[in-house]
Amino acid sequence: MGGLATAGPELAALMSFRPGFEFERTAAELASERVSWARDDRAFFAAGACHVLAYAFVDRFPDFHIMFIKPWQGFGGTHVFASNGSVSFDHNGLMPVEEFLLKSAMAYQARYPGWFSDLVPVTGSIRQFCAENDHTLPELFHRLPWDRADACIDRMLFQAAVSALRGSSP
Repeated sequence: MGGLATAGPELAALMSFRPGFEFERTAAELASERVSWARDDRAFFAAGACHVLAYAFVDRFPDFHIMFIKPWQGFGGTHVFASNGSVSFDHNGLMPVEEFLLKSAMAYQARYPGWFSDLVPVTGSIRQFCAENDHTLPELFHRLPWDRADACIDRMLFQAAVSALRGSSP
């Protein structure tokens, strides 16, 4: 796990950074968990299941913790990611946490003038988090999302390793 704890430029974002709002669910996706489930992994875990991806990652890497971007009242843009204080992980892959937070804030402030958020550490179970923050419980998705999250993490970490070996971003 040392490699994840100190990920530098060679393990920076697997893909170009894209804020969650670029993947906002359509009316049809909001109305149907089946339709929402059919989206590609990046879209699925960016908007609607970010909390599942973060919890799955922390299950695998216990030196990481769940973090919640909680916009100030009147704004959207909640997001859940995993971090060990140095590195973040979400639908964008691995990147330095400060870079991730800066890019997130800049994107949301550009789209929603006046947008600010709090960064809240999450210590409870996913069930507790969902109940307190109006997120979908895993069992309420079209299918249980854990295997999909694990496969997504495997793929993203493999891509990061290949990129690191090549000395560049994919």
